[in-house]
Amino acid sequence: MHELTAVPVTLVPFLWEEVTPILQRVVDISDGDISNSTVKRRILTGTSLLITVTEKESGKMVAIFTTEIRTMDTGKRVLYAPIIAGDEMKGWLEDMCQFLHKMAIREQCSQVRGISARKGWIRALKKHGLIEGTTTVSYKL
Repeated sequence: MHELTAVPVTLVPFLWEEVTPILQRVVDISDGDISNSTVKRRILTGTSLLITVTEKESGKMVAIFTTEIRTMDTGKRVLYAPIIAGDEMKGWLEDMCQFLHKMAIREQCSQVRGISARKGWIRALKKHGLIEGTTTVSYKL
């Protein structure tokens, strides 16, 4: 069993050492778009919310994800989950999807979105009702 916890900003500094190695996996494949310090700053300023996933028995942190509420130019509110990383995904993915769904409704968002989802994540998330939307393409200069 796993437990999902929305971390109050005041506790982030105390948990950051445990968060960092999990977050680093996303940073390493972000093509320089994010860093540990930029993610931490977004969390500490309240732009992003950090959610941890821990094993209930051991208390070990096995995954993290962040959320952000964004208001589009049209006024549409969207709940973004820009960062999702960790182990034992099968044990907490359904709970995460339910968490995001409930949070989006509570925050009057009309949609939940992930960003830059890799193919393995897309396959796993489709089983929970998420659909693949637009794809970002790029080339390096």
